[in-house]
Amino acid sequence: MSAPHRSSWRPKIAAGWRRTLELLFPARLARPGWGYAFREMLWALVITTVALSIEHWPVVRSLELIGLDAIEILIPKSLGDEITVVQITDADFADPKLFAGHRPLDPRVVQTLVDKLASAHPKVIGVDLDIVDPDFRQPSDVPVVWSRDIEPPNESNRGEAVIPRPILGLDPHRPQPPSGICVLPLDRDGVVRRYVRHFEIAGPLADATGHDHMDSFAWKLYGAYRPEAVHDGAHMNHSLILRYRGDRYDVDHLNAGEVMRLADLTGWTDNPLIKGRIVLLGGAFADARDEYQTPVGRMTGVELTAQVIRSEMSGGVEELALYISGAIDLIAAAILVYLSWRFEGVASFLASIVVIGAAFVGVSYLVFCGLAYWFNFPLVMFGILLHLQIEHLRERRHHALAAHRTSHH
Repeated sequence: MSAPHRSSWRPKIAAGWRRTLELLFPARLARPGWGYAFREMLWALVITTVALSIEHWPVVRSLELIGLDAIEILIPKSLGDEITVVQITDADFADPKLFAGHRPLDPRVVQTLVDKLASAHPKVIGVDLDIVDPDFRQPSDVPVVWSRDIEPPNESNRGEAVIPRPILGLDPHRPQPPSGICVLPLDRDGVVRRYVRHFEIAGPLADATGHDHMDSFAWKLYGAYRPEAVHDGAHMNHSLILRYRGDRYDVDHLNAGEVMRLADLTGWTDNPLIKGRIVLLGGAFADARDEYQTPVGRMTGVELTAQVIRSEMSGGVEELALYISGAIDLIAAAILVYLSWRFEGVASFLASIVVIGAAFVGVSYLVFCGLAYWFNFPLVMFGILLHLQIEHLRERRHHALAAHRTSHH
């Protein structure tokens, strides 16, 4: 009596195993497996190629920028405690004891500000001010990096190289203090979303120094703060995506008047807002005309420099190469084709929507790179999904017609 009992569960196990394999790798479908997959992947390749080719169209770039701004808003806000911005406000600029509303700024007041900041032992001071004083005295124990502007492009200098302007009124042939070019590219909508580490330079300074490249202001400061971290950025003169780690209120601020007052108090030399930090000195007064639009609100030039440095601290983000973007698109397309092959009707559509949504939001947020990736990925996915649904409709119509003919026969 025991033998039939033992044999009764073996077919059940075998049937369960076959059912599991059929669920994972269905062998009988209304359409041939490999032929269907090959045909649909060819369509995916065509759609991906079209998406990559139209990437630079203005309307496409506008949609990319909307997506990138959404990520900037969602990203966690943290500028850390490595940077302090010291600004010359409208009140400081108008103060008769400081600048008395005069431009160019009085270099003697700027000298006093720099000396007082240096006395609190910052790691490096960055000065983003336009003053004329060839005899400006650099602090002996704290490096000071100066920002340089560039000559506006004209018919004679429209190439890749930029022409740095003099700083402190120094002749290009005289010894130059540490400096970097403080220029950030604007997108077509006038918003700052990118930065450059190095610039190709030309003009008198390039001729006098024999150098054809110059660091950006932010990269020079970052190198002074973390010399070991900047060796891998050599000769990178293309733009990187700026990861905003907060708005203008998420970085520590002091104004020039506060520095003047606090520096005379006991304990200034150990002030935690200055000691061991990157201190950026710049203008926030209206006459400086140094304010820019960003995805997280308006910022002054020196606040933008703080954001660039913080972006570098968390790793510079390069725009994703088109061949990598295309490869990711095709991998995701293969997943959609499998889902369409594995499921039918509403189940296939819902599964595809879930995959698209998760990949679109999750991968873009976690990787946070590649404007080419941000837009053409959903374009490719929804294009393939639309094509697959059309294929399903055609198949259902074909089966309905076949069933109709069979019933008549």
